[in-house]
Amino acid sequence: PFRTFMLKTQLLDPSVHPSQFLLRLNLSKCNLGEAGGLAVAGALRSGNLELRSLLLSHNNLGNKTAAAFG
Repeated sequence: PFRTFMLKTQLLDPSVHPSQFLLRLNLSKCNLGEAGGLAVAGALRSGNLELRSLLLSHNNLGNKTAAAFG
């Protein structure tokens, strides 16, 4: 499951899909954990500037993930 999630984070990468931007992303209650949260933070940091809403509640993300989102 985590490998699939990592591959799907490529969808957030503007170098892969330069004309597509997410406006809303709801990942609440997806059981992401620390590694999944860090993967989302890294993918978003790569340049998805159109995101207006990000929901990550109930995922047990931890302090490292919180710091990664700044």
